[in-house]
Amino acid sequence: MATGNVRNIDIVEKCENHDCSSDFFHVLNTMRIDRKFCDFSLNVDGEAIHVHKLALAIASPYFAAIFGDDRKEKTETFLKINDADLIAVKALVKYIYTGVIILTKDNVEQMLCTSDLFQIEWVKKQCIRFLKQSLNATNCFRVRKFADKQSCKELYDFSHKYIMEHFDDLLEQEDLLLLPFEQIRELVKDEQPRPNTENAYKVSMNWIKHDPDQRKVHLAELISLIRLPLASTQFLATHVVTECLLREDHKCNEFLIQALIFQLTKVDEREAQSSKLTKVDEREAQSSQLTKVDEREAQISQLTKVDDREAQSSQLTKVDDREAQSSQLTKVDDREAQSSQLAKVDDREAQSSQLTKVDDHEALIFQLTKVDDREALSALSVRVTKVDEGKCLCKTQTKERQEPFYVFLVGGSNVDRMCKVYDISRNVVVPISNMRKKRCKNSAISLSGAIYSIGGHNGVEIKDAECYNPIKKQWYDIASTNRGHWDFGICTYNDLVYVVGGEKNSTVESYCSATNKWHLCRSMSIKNHFTTRAALAKNSIYTLNYGHDAITWCMRFDPREGGWQLRNQLKKTSNGFELVAHDHTLFAIGSDGCARLDVRTNQWVSMPSMSFNRHGFSAVMYADDIYVLGGRGNSKFTKFGERYNIRKNTWTIIDTVEMQHYLGGAALISGNFRFNK
Repeated sequence: MATGNVRNIDIVEKCENHDCSSDFFHVLNTMRIDRKFCDFSLNVDGEAIHVHKLALAIASPYFAAIFGDDRKEKTETFLKINDADLIAVKALVKYIYTGVIILTKDNVEQMLCTSDLFQIEWVKKQCIRFLKQSLNATNCFRVRKFADKQSCKELYDFSHKYIMEHFDDLLEQEDLLLLPFEQIRELVKDEQPRPNTENAYKVSMNWIKHDPDQRKVHLAELISLIRLPLASTQFLATHVVTECLLREDHKCNEFLIQALIFQLTKVDEREAQSSKLTKVDEREAQSSQLTKVDEREAQISQLTKVDDREAQSSQLTKVDDREAQSSQLTKVDDREAQSSQLAKVDDREAQSSQLTKVDDHEALIFQLTKVDDREALSALSVRVTKVDEGKCLCKTQTKERQEPFYVFLVGGSNVDRMCKVYDISRNVVVPISNMRKKRCKNSAISLSGAIYSIGGHNGVEIKDAECYNPIKKQWYDIASTNRGHWDFGICTYNDLVYVVGGEKNSTVESYCSATNKWHLCRSMSIKNHFTTRAALAKNSIYTLNYGHDAITWCMRFDPREGGWQLRNQLKKTSNGFELVAHDHTLFAIGSDGCARLDVRTNQWVSMPSMSFNRHGFSAVMYADDIYVLGGRGNSKFTKFGERYNIRKNTWTIIDTVEMQHYLGGAALISGNFRFNK
């Protein structure tokens, strides 16, 4: 009876074949090898690699974008890849079908490059991990250079940290001597951890002497980054003071004098200083007064400069304040009188016997008194300041003069050949002389104190280019480009002007002002049909290209290597945008939104939009601000400019009167120029 009430229960069981995925990919890979159902091929170095579109699109965002709805590759059966290694591409295709990748010291760099191109992140991470584990004293500089070229921040930071932590062991590495100046400077001034002073000096001098004719122009800047006063007395006496290159350079000679003065005045204990320095007639009285002075460094300088030591002793007792004491020491109204005091040492041996009783300072004091040009020494304005734990005591009192900045606005639509200058500091716009030719959709750039206006359109594409001299206030014709460019990108690198792409144009050219010649560079691998913009970041040229497929492609060109690489595309933009760079970040300023790209991580991040919807505008980077000027909105000229601060991440409106600039070029320049209002 009870059993009759029991309902039938449906049994549900989930069964999973754990071998399904591996079996599926095994069969799919077999089909690839046998070329069954393959519907696409990758052409690399003249060899065809047969694949299935679906497999590539699943594994790689790069191929997923290429096979998108609006791409011509969707209907084509092959893709030619110019910037990849054949063996690496084959290995990655095999990985897509099998999930297995084999890395060696010989192939890992090519694998990283190609996986980065195809955006296969797992393989890229394995390559980075492999290179980290393989890092050693013989390859660390090469790996860091490779990471910099690939904009691989994780690997670059890791290899740079390794170099700094093992700096003492790398001094004799040949790769160190072959580094460019920018990287040597980065190593010398790095603070975490900072190389010790003596090793930083050795590296700098070895690097300079490796190619002295070309590199000695960087000597003063490198020495300025080294804390010479913190070097040991013996090191200064044997390595620094005797270095002819330093003595021949005026700025370096000043650094040397500062180091010597610091060593001369550095006494660890105030009581010891008094007992060693008071070798004068009234030793006991002077010692009593010296102990009342907090700034021990100034005492020695004061003692050596005053003939009447009893009068000096009286002066020292009147110093109530450290700042006042420092002011007295440096306030010499008459430099010639000061030079006379310094030179008025009747007997060098007597001076040495009095002053060189400080342990370990004898050689340095002798060198200090041995300075040939005493007027140069006396002219060095030295300010004595309190510094904790051995920071440099001597600072020159010169300050860099801030020069004004101007934005040149040249060419554009419906403005004939008119040009204007926007004075950033005064927030005014003034006209300048017209260009020699009417240009619309031209580009402009500054180089070596001159403004270059290149290309454009005035019914036909223009090859002509011209240069404006702000001193003479005149435009001059320069050599024409090999191809006409309009709506194109422009930037400078290593004293060359680069023009990139443009409407219906994928060619790249560089201009040398010294020879007045244009040279063709490697063209972009993606054919462009609309807008191109370019900017320089971390020794590479980055471009945004708005194509016929409504996709904005980002590409990277390394002028040192001459190759192009695809980066992450910008998801949302139109053909009305500008591109500027600051340090390692690109900023895409568009009429329908703005975004920034960290070139080290290759990731786009959205940023606030402009206050005004405009197109045909220009943008320049000045310090931490992006200035957007001109453009049109709702069929009217946009009168107001805007300024974006990258630190605050905010836009501010600029009231620039009569700013009618549309579809022209803009270039930033600094200098003391006088433009008529």
